[in-house]
Amino acid sequence: MTTTAYDRVLDKLTANGARTTGNGRSRMAQCPAHDDGHASLSLTQGDDRVLVKCQAGCDTDEVLAALDLTRADLFDQARSNGNGRQIVATYDYLDQSGELLFQVVRFEPKDFRQRKPDGAGGWVWKLGGTLRVLYRLPQVLAAAKAGQTVYVVEGEKDAHAVEKAGAVATCNSGGAGKWKPHHTTALAGAKVIVVADRDTPGRAHARDVVASLHKAGISVRLLEPATGKDVSDHLAAGLALTDLAPVADEVDELAPEGDLDAVRARFPRLNIAALLSADRPPREWVLPGLIPAGAAVALIAPAGTGKSLLLLSAMIGVARGDRAFAGLPIPRARRVVLVDMENTEDDLADRLLALGITAADVVDLENLVIIHLPPLAPLDTEVGGLEFGALIDAYAIQAGDVVVLDSLQRVVKGPENDSDTLRAFYRCTGMALKKRGLAVVRTDNTGKEPDKGARGTSGKRDDVDIELILTRDADHPDRLRIKPGKSRLPDIISVLINRDVDDDGHLSFTTAGDPFRALVGDAHRVLELLNIAVETGERKAAETIKASGQNVVRAALRVAIKERKNPLWTVSEISEMPTPSTHGAPSGAEVETDRAEQSRRTYGAPPENGESEHENRAEQSRRTVCADDAGAPADSAPPLPLSKERRAGARDLPDPLICPCGKPISDQRVWAGKEQCVDCEAVA
Repeated sequence: MTTTAYDRVLDKLTANGARTTGNGRSRMAQCPAHDDGHASLSLTQGDDRVLVKCQAGCDTDEVLAALDLTRADLFDQARSNGNGRQIVATYDYLDQSGELLFQVVRFEPKDFRQRKPDGAGGWVWKLGGTLRVLYRLPQVLAAAKAGQTVYVVEGEKDAHAVEKAGAVATCNSGGAGKWKPHHTTALAGAKVIVVADRDTPGRAHARDVVASLHKAGISVRLLEPATGKDVSDHLAAGLALTDLAPVADEVDELAPEGDLDAVRARFPRLNIAALLSADRPPREWVLPGLIPAGAAVALIAPAGTGKSLLLLSAMIGVARGDRAFAGLPIPRARRVVLVDMENTEDDLADRLLALGITAADVVDLENLVIIHLPPLAPLDTEVGGLEFGALIDAYAIQAGDVVVLDSLQRVVKGPENDSDTLRAFYRCTGMALKKRGLAVVRTDNTGKEPDKGARGTSGKRDDVDIELILTRDADHPDRLRIKPGKSRLPDIISVLINRDVDDDGHLSFTTAGDPFRALVGDAHRVLELLNIAVETGERKAAETIKASGQNVVRAALRVAIKERKNPLWTVSEISEMPTPSTHGAPSGAEVETDRAEQSRRTYGAPPENGESEHENRAEQSRRTVCADDAGAPADSAPPLPLSKERRAGARDLPDPLICPCGKPISDQRVWAGKEQCVDCEAVA
């Protein structure tokens, strides 16, 4: 006796332990795809197949997977239409409540037809006035309501391929040229990515869809496979959704097999001559010695050290284009997008006020984009990577700008002790940000031994260029040390930063008391004292200094020489310099010399007229700062101070700088590290 599809499914349910009720051509059973306390799965015997429907909303594919069945098992046998064609796949088109409206049937040899239920377990092979809804309509509507990304592809097979990659996908029935206005309406609220087939009809259809979505004001991007004809080929080749490419107008057809020019166009050869050219600009820095432009940086610290506020302070300075942060010069202003996954709005308000930032300063923070507790898909998924790419585009973040992820553990879904989590983050998000030329700074916590870097898997080190380890002096809570852990790049420094509170109760960071920075300043003064040319290398400079009877710590000399070759670094005239304190010191002098009482120094530059960079700017409205949460435990960073704004709720703006020409300098620009009047070019 031939087993029918109805019997086959019923036998599987019984073997699975499901309770069933009813008899004959219709039964109810416990659904194997969810914890079903009631019999919510309906089975109806048709003429040549069984109809399976979970009334609780489970997808038919999920039900079949739980029973170790496929859609082919829903048919009594492979059906032929008498001309040798057999049904190889069926695709259910459901209304918004999940009721079956019609099916697209795929035959072999390849052909497609559409049919609808006749109400008696059979089919009518003509749709008539049946509404042609989008494929996967319930999932599409849910994603659109949540503002999520939906992929529009050309066929059902492609939609399933995108679903397997972790995203929501849809298509219209009938293929290219059949897009309807109500399809556009269904996508309202979604972020849509239209993926064109790589042929002329496919691109034309995709552009029609894009035009319809644009007209309706729906966010849409147009992409195409990086290889193969459709997105199924693209994914089957091992590529990710993030690897989909922009549609090239000049390419109308898929490159013929064996077209080597097309291969070279996709995989261009690196121009080594240009890479090594003397005209190639030097590496840029967001913060010299700590954060190179375009690099992936992990700022790692024990919980409660104050890394988030330190980073916020630094990024405020970068976004405004301040002259310096904690004595480290800021070469230029950059746009910064800071994803804060931890703090409440009250926390952020307290921190900004503690840093001396009030509503009057918002105009200066146009380059700082804070994304607060966003509903972002995990960045170790393809959907999350695509969403974050859209976020970067929406806020005009360009090559050379900065992304801050605070913190890493909050933006991934995988366990942090699993190296696969970090590999997925890099493949889905990190590599794309690197291609864009963005510096990515992410925060993380140390384990039991802070010197060994971030807690969890050692894979956290694989996709970063630099680890910066932040620790606090146990005896001096206001003293922080940043030192490099792993580093793929040269010139990363250790720096000692002190936390200060000014008369207004605002926090600020300085390099006061950093012994190594003091030695670098001494090296600068010796180089000037001996008239050693800026272009002189380290070895020749060291020989000249030794011959003169002076002594400079070699590591400090190396940094000073690099700093002199950068026009950001300026050194005061010899007549303004105090006598170097380390002249005549033995060559093996310890770097950790006590410099706590010396004047504060900018990074590599000596004090100007006995006043430090921090002191020169003490009365200005912009300040760089650091502290940790208010109310932090006793063994964590000191609490935020009670600033003047938090005491009085308002802030007195400082008097403007006065130019020697007598005019207030209302519009300043940085020149040689000083404020310059743009009217008369005099230096204030």
